Amino acid sequence: MSQLYFVTPPKQKRKKVEDTFKAFLIEGAHFTDGEEYPIYEEMAILFANDVNNITHDSFVDKNGSTYKFSYETYEFVIVSKNGVIITYFIPENGEVYWENVRRKHGK
Repeated sequence: MSQLYFVTPPKQKRKKVEDTFKAFLIEGAHFTDGEEYPIYEEMAILFANDVNNITHDSFVDKNGSTYKFSYETYEFVIVSKNGVIITYFIPENGEVYWENVRRKHGK
């Protein structure tokens, strides 16, 4: 499987994971082996569905979206209450980014 090593979050909210992926490409996303959207979507879904209470942290916001972060890989995903991947990336500053997200959107 491809490794996503660093991307910055899109500047605008996207309604579908494909829109988010296209925004990442425009804004400089990188995959180690040049794979494109199908791999991005697969990676986002695999991470979103991965149950790991030891290295992963998650919460549901007031709108029903699930936010998830891995302290091991620094992956970050948001999934809408309807199961749509809103965004998926590895933030540049990992745990600091996650703590800011928790303060801003957590309950």
